[in-house]
Amino acid sequence: VTITGVADDDIANETVTISHTIAGSDYAAVTSANVTATVTDDDTAGVTNSKTARTLGTLGALGEAGTATYTVVLNTQPTGDVTITPVSSDTGAATVSGVMTFTTVNWNTAQTVTITGVADDDIANETVTISHTIAGADYAAVTSANVTATVTDDGIGASVVIGSQTWSASNVSLVPTA
Repeated sequence: VTITGVADDDIANETVTISHTIAGSDYAAVTSANVTATVTDDDTAGVTNSKTARTLGTLGALGEAGTATYTVVLNTQPTGDVTITPVSSDTGAATVSGVMTFTTVNWNTAQTVTITGVADDDIANETVTISHTIAGADYAAVTSANVTATVTDDGIGASVVIGSQTWSASNVSLVPTA
């Protein structure tokens, strides 16, 4: 007799009891011992991010006030609700959308994280690390890869002093030369 395990999406090991039905003339009263089989699950709880790096804005376009997205999905079906909270390492440069909840039903449906650049007064490009706090069910000890967001500064907040006047750096390029 060959016992074959069935692939599933959870990470639980399973035990199956196999019983036997015996029929036929002088075997009607014969019994057979049950067989217990343990299936060791080979799935691993984890999180997959669609991107590991994103760039927000380009010089002359939306710049640092731009947005970028990536998706997050669980690798296996959880035993209960799992929350993933994206966290920006510098909310003065970029913010991220809120908590995502994955259930035993929607665990394999990707959810979108939106990174939004924050306009500031400097002209420096900034790099922000987006980490993920994971909680709930059998995912409490799971970690997720960080996403690096590069915020391309639009230079609008910078100023240039010409004589006694202060100009926005974005307007200086429009000043005619003689």
